[in-house]
Amino acid sequence: MQIRRTHFREEHRPLLLLADPNWPLVEEYLKTSLFFEGILDKEVLGGILVLEEKSGGLAEIRNVSVAEAFQRQGIGRELIQAAMLHCEANKAISLIRICTANSSIHQLRLYQRLGFEMVDVNWNYFVENYPEPIFEDGMACKHQIVLEKKMQ
Repeated sequence: MQIRRTHFREEHRPLLLLADPNWPLVEEYLKTSLFFEGILDKEVLGGILVLEEKSGGLAEIRNVSVAEAFQRQGIGRELIQAAMLHCEANKAISLIRICTANSSIHQLRLYQRLGFEMVDVNWNYFVENYPEPIFEDGMACKHQIVLEKKMQ
């Protein structure tokens, strides 16, 4: 798989909605984010959005999306690692943040394995900011878990 920085295209929309079903919110952060796609033989397997806030030394990974047929194959890990390499090359970035839901058990495990640590919980974030209830693996998605990793 090749990971490259590109511009958002309408074909990416279903992919991004897998990670965040609130399209108006995705559209808003898409305006200020860098988009990277993972492709293999011209097929888009996944994507990741990175928002750089250089003045504060912070980069935030906003959306890690992998097409359903390719999930659990390490593609999300590769996308995150590529985003971390991008941030590492930018000396103005000293901290990377990634947020997920309390119900995103596999993602929480992956992020911690990649060196991210839980630093905060935004209680009822998904209940208050999403028009429809979200469920993952039979669990209600209610709270946003904030994880961070210091750059070296």
